[in-house]
Amino acid sequence: MEKLLEFCYTKKYTLKQNDKNFCQQHAQLYTLGDKYGITDLPSIAKQKFRHALGEAIQALSISATAEPTKATKISDILAAITHVYQNTREKDHIRSIVARIPWQSAVLRAHAVVWTNFVRQTPEYALDMSIYSVDKIGKYEEYVEQYTEYNCPTCGYVWSMTHIIVGGKKFRCPDCRKEFDGEVWNGDDEGDKPGSRELDMYHCHSDS
Repeated sequence: MEKLLEFCYTKKYTLKQNDKNFCQQHAQLYTLGDKYGITDLPSIAKQKFRHALGEAIQALSISATAEPTKATKISDILAAITHVYQNTREKDHIRSIVARIPWQSAVLRAHAVVWTNFVRQTPEYALDMSIYSVDKIGKYEEYVEQYTEYNCPTCGYVWSMTHIIVGGKKFRCPDCRKEFDGEVWNGDDEGDKPGSRELDMYHCHSDS
């Protein structure tokens, strides 16, 4: 409540970054601001919360960070997530922030017992995190599908582009450097896409 009153009088609040519950306090101020309708506090606390989470995750991923500090950081992060899910509505934007935490596998392995127990106790978070991960994979697949694959009629090199090669211009193979008209690249002339090499992402070189 002290930080809540500080914000009401000054329109800002400060926390000590070395507090063991640094992230959790920002989450608490967000939910208090939302609960009592305090203008600007939720948006400010949400920004500070996002930044604090990012710094905490970064500290966990750095090998030079002392183990006691890492234990405090992950405890703070998990406590903050728990607070968010216990005190916010479904689809609240702050939930999407924690669902997108870029956990590294090495960090989760190092805290496997704590992490496993936490996920079991917070199924809503586990569900949101899974949905976000699937959505991210889907967007990546959509991105990959934007590429059109081409094979060089001479050397068989396979490459891809984000746009369609058209006739009327010469396009050069990124590997053997042979040039062909756009119609040839589309399989309308000298053979049809032999495809003998592994796919690689290259952009074309074209000559007017």
